[in-house]
Amino acid sequence: MTYLEVLDPDLAHIQITVTCLDTMILRRYEVASPPEQRIGAIQTLQYHGFDVAIRLSPLLEEYMDFDKLNNLGIDKCIVEFLRFNSWIKNWFPGLNYEKYTLYDGNYKHLPLEEKLRIIDKVKIPSITVCEKVPEHYDYWQKNFNPNPADCCNLRINPQLDLTVKPDREEVRARNIEKRKNHLAKLRHSESQGA
Repeated sequence: MTYLEVLDPDLAHIQITVTCLDTMILRRYEVASPPEQRIGAIQTLQYHGFDVAIRLSPLLEEYMDFDKLNNLGIDKCIVEFLRFNSWIKNWFPGLNYEKYTLYDGNYKHLPLEEKLRIIDKVKIPSITVCEKVPEHYDYWQKNFNPNPADCCNLRINPQLDLTVKPDREEVRARNIEKRKNHLAKLRHSESQGA
């Protein structure tokens, strides 16, 4: 019996984690199914009408092929940025840890501006950011995430008409425009404060 036979597409919400699309790089820090299998599962579930998302957790700019990611035909994405301490730092050789200048909750984090720069490279139509830094969490919920009341961007939402599937390009264009507006606002507020 397969997951397609067991799960109900109207009830299931599935997130499959992919941190890197290159199997050789992935093997340095993770022993699990290769990215091709995970991507194939996401595409199959999406094709069969499931609420499925690729979970870039963590999203590692140095390890991600954004051109390949953006051409997979995946409709939904959950992003979580790396937060690290000395123990986690050993897992990901080759990362530029000097960019992680914000200290919060015993971990080092990227500053919001750096996260915005990186997220701009992801062109998947529906993107939600999960966040640990309180100020950043507020920013993503108020200015970026499609559904501020739901950090996982679940399709099952009483305010949504589930019988209408949004046009992929329309959702993508709307999300890109939303991101541009908020980046402009952020830059404007920074220039006013400087």
